[in-house]
Amino acid sequence: MSRLELMGRTATYLRNAGDVERSLAVLRSALAECPPGTLDHARLLNNQGRGLAQIARPGAVEAYRAALATLDGLASQPGIETMRADVMISLAGRLMLNGDDEDALTLATEGAALAHAAGARRLESVGVNIAALCHGHLGRVQESITGLERARELAGEDGTALLRYWVNASDLAFHLGEFPRALDIAREGMVAARRLGADRTSGMVLASNAVDPLMALGRWDEAAELLDRSLQVAPPSTSRSYLARGKAWLQLWRGDAEGAHETLQRSLAMFASTGAFELQSRLTVSHVSAEVALATDDVAAAWRHAQALLAADPERLHPGHVPPFGWSVARVIARAGEGTVDADAADGAPAALRAILDRFAWWPTHAAWRPLIEAELAQTAAAWDAAATAAADERLPVLVRPYSRLRLAQARFADADRAAARETLQHAVDEAEALGVLAVRDAALGFGRSSGLLRDGSRTPADGLTERERQVLELVSAGLSNRQIGERLFISGKTASVHVSAILRKLGASNRAEAAHLAHDLVAG
Repeated sequence: MSRLELMGRTATYLRNAGDVERSLAVLRSALAECPPGTLDHARLLNNQGRGLAQIARPGAVEAYRAALATLDGLASQPGIETMRADVMISLAGRLMLNGDDEDALTLATEGAALAHAAGARRLESVGVNIAALCHGHLGRVQESITGLERARELAGEDGTALLRYWVNASDLAFHLGEFPRALDIAREGMVAARRLGADRTSGMVLASNAVDPLMALGRWDEAAELLDRSLQVAPPSTSRSYLARGKAWLQLWRGDAEGAHETLQRSLAMFASTGAFELQSRLTVSHVSAEVALATDDVAAAWRHAQALLAADPERLHPGHVPPFGWSVARVIARAGEGTVDADAADGAPAALRAILDRFAWWPTHAAWRPLIEAELAQTAAAWDAAATAAADERLPVLVRPYSRLRLAQARFADADRAAARETLQHAVDEAEALGVLAVRDAALGFGRSSGLLRDGSRTPADGLTERERQVLELVSAGLSNRQIGERLFISGKTASVHVSAILRKLGASNRAEAAHLAHDLVAG
């Protein structure tokens, strides 16, 4: 083979093995040697676009467009139409991830047709795959499902095309609330990725796609094990940012809000890089960040993260992300009065959120999520009663079941219905414990303590304090400020503040003085 072909193949194998930096270095050398305006030049640009996309670097879309422009200037020759199909489908994939679904659909459909004419079934499968996802984003869910199954049929035994199917089919199943099916598809893909030597690339995306339904099903320990194993080997890439986001979500709902905060802080640069070119990534990271900010009582930060949905261009939103993120945004709106949030903006937020939700009311999980969202906005016992009933829907993550029970208990307590509140709260505690939603368990126990609803025989929420939180609590009881606590424990004052917020939440204490009053027994225990 020619030297340029050898360099191109080497770059491809390096990229597929997860060594993207070396792949791009080889491609830079190859492009410097390659005459512009040639088929080899277009092929190398396409390869470069894939590498840049994989590690969320700028220039991927530009590389694909330059490759297409090069092909447009070439006379017909063997392989040129297959190459054109390849570049069009690659570009369609990038545009889809950034919410440009109409343009992506056109490119993917045309590319699949060219691939079909050239007999390139792998390319045709990938093109049909991307077009199917665009159909779903644009409101044609059944076409999306049918298209993905057609993509699998076209893939046959081709590993590369099948990996794309497993990645996208598992993601779609998750957003449709089909958690067991999403998990089965992702696991099937992970096994194949390992066999094909792609476990550090496509395998990492599939691992993230398996973590999400595991958490939704309440299988937290399995999710944690898979996350830890994957993060140990995942190279710096978009897939690593997905795994970090998943880890923060797991830490949050398992009762370690400060750990979730630290995970997000360590990953900020990676999130920014990925989010610059992927709207879906920006939305999911903002979703997790809003929840973590709420859990650490940083309402102003939660409000900023909520704007990723409230201020988004609805034409570019992934409809599957809207209902669950909408629930979190509703929770932020309910607490907007606690932070430095503009009053006029807060007053208009419920209508803005409902307008977005109504636009995507056709998405299959919308009806399941809407009662929970309306309960956050209404804050009445009747609304929370309806939400608690809706939370049993199997298309919703299990964490909403004890959460809605806790909120119903709080609403009934506010209505002075102590007997019903006590029964509902105990149900919330038991369910949260059974489902492993420790953040809700701790919050329910804290509310039970502060309200006096669960005094007899109830466990102390001190069970939920980490060792670091016990150290911080001891210093709070000694009267130290957050800055002084940070200096004593060699952490930042901001991190100390996060720990203090978590302690107050877990103990059900309203302020530092109340926490200090409880500290003697808790630390001694």
